[in-house]
Amino acid sequence: MEPQDDKLFDQRKAGSRTTRREKLPWPKDQPYRILSLDGGGIKGVFTACLIQQIERCFCGGKPMARYFDHIAGTSTGGIIALGLGLEISTQNIADLYLDKGREIFPPWRFFLKKRCGKLGQLLWNKSVFDRGVLDDALHAEFGSRLYRDCLPRMTIPAFKLPEAELAVLKTDHHPDYKCDPLNTCVKIAAATSAAPTVLKGVENGSTVFFDGGVWANNPIMLAVTEAKSALDVSCDQIEILSVGTGSPQWSSNDSRLDKGALGWIDVFEGMMYLNGEAALSEASLMIGPENVVRIEPEGELAHIDMADWATAKRDLPAEAERLFRANEVQLERFFQSEAPPRERFLAEF
Repeated sequence: MEPQDDKLFDQRKAGSRTTRREKLPWPKDQPYRILSLDGGGIKGVFTACLIQQIERCFCGGKPMARYFDHIAGTSTGGIIALGLGLEISTQNIADLYLDKGREIFPPWRFFLKKRCGKLGQLLWNKSVFDRGVLDDALHAEFGSRLYRDCLPRMTIPAFKLPEAELAVLKTDHHPDYKCDPLNTCVKIAAATSAAPTVLKGVENGSTVFFDGGVWANNPIMLAVTEAKSALDVSCDQIEILSVGTGSPQWSSNDSRLDKGALGWIDVFEGMMYLNGEAALSEASLMIGPENVVRIEPEGELAHIDMADWATAKRDLPAEAERLFRANEVQLERFFQSEAPPRERFLAEF
């Protein structure tokens, strides 16, 4: 079967089920391990450096993805998830952020963005950064490889316009999933990372796809929902490693109840914080907080701007090293055995 991007990628609801999905079997004595990676732009430096440390210390020279049954990623986390799923070197993934990040998020453009202030950003009627630079970097890493080529089950969110619609992009790990597996990983990555105002959306015929971080910056509940709906797995079997990029407590300097668009521009930041907190809380309630290991930058490092490459490169690698050491015992539980091969309903190997 050949890639059919335009046809398959666009028709999200046409084949939706009207009955409950038939669950595939899962061994009752086997854990279901999930890796969940948040969005956060260039703050993905933290995630990339952390997974590099993890793979080096726990995976015995094998790709990290071989130890997880499911990987979910949003935006920058989606890019990293795809890299892991394709078994690309974690060194290459880290280099994408530490080296290519300067070209994707040029410091002079970030400076200009900050100098414009809120009013300037409202009036600036185009994306701040060049989508083409990121696309070139994605092509260099992923080439023409397809979403179905990913080793574990994958879940990556986006949304589409002009008719607003959620898009949960999935590999072919269930017979129902036919929309996305034949798309290129470049297109999946571009769709989930097209943050409004930051990068131009991804056009597909009459449809434009944008960043999944708008509604699922922390994709942890998407992965739990997917596990419960597609597989006969219990909540007690699910174990999750959730990696964030920094979620500072959101607050507003303007506490007026009645204010206009300029006063509410901060709500975009607040939406990402609140939906991430909600997802983490819901997942913890469902499977138990003892089965969720959450790691993300702390203190002032949680406040780094998603486009501030210079600060991210300077500070986040050391933070990844520190938090790896602090969580080493908890992390080891995920790497006791390799995950079994997943189902492949469209792949031809």
